[in-house]
Amino acid sequence: MWLWQRKLNDGYTTVPRTLPYVMQAIDDQSKGQPAGHALFCFWARSPDHPLVIIENPATFAAEAGFKDERAVDTWRRRMKRLAAHSTDGGQ
Repeated sequence: MWLWQRKLNDGYTTVPRTLPYVMQAIDDQSKGQPAGHALFCFWARSPDHPLVIIENPATFAAEAGFKDERAVDTWRRRMKRLAAHSTDGGQ
């Protein structure tokens, strides 16, 4: 049996089964500004590290699915929703 171990092999990450549910819950709480994909992009970059350095917001915006000329502004608004959601207990 082949077993992929993310700590021994490069290129893959462990994703919790509940992540799609969490993304949907965040989108539902974001009131018309879905932010679930922004959360997924962070998870994909930091499963074992609590710190993510954002060197190029345009890259994060594209990964989250924002593609027009206002992609970075839209992504920043979603990030604000995530931050608000994490500090107010989801209220």
